Formats: sequence, structure tokens, C-alpha cells
Amino acid sequence: MSRDLLGCDIGTPEGFSYVLENNLFKEFCPKMVESAAKITDKIINDEI
Repeated sequence: MSRDLLGCDIGTPEGFSYVLENNLFKEFCPKMVESAAKITDKIINDEI
């Protein structure tokens, strides 16, 4: 799944380096967590 979201396999040294070099853990991942939390909140509150 991380391959689909991040565009690389963080299970490989190359993929992990890519994520670090492109600051994806600090830039991309928090946005995805925020989005998932908002979607979950909508589902729980039957807004979808």
C-alpha cells in the first residue's frame, strides 16, 4: 500500500532513501492522516 501512496517501496533501501530525500514522512504523510481522519469522522457521523 505504501507503494501506491508514496510511489515507492519503503521496504527497500532505495525506496526508504527516496522518502527521506523527498521529505515525504514530514510533508505527505501528515496530509494523508488528516484526510483519513476527516473521512472517518464523516463516516461515523453518517455524513457520507
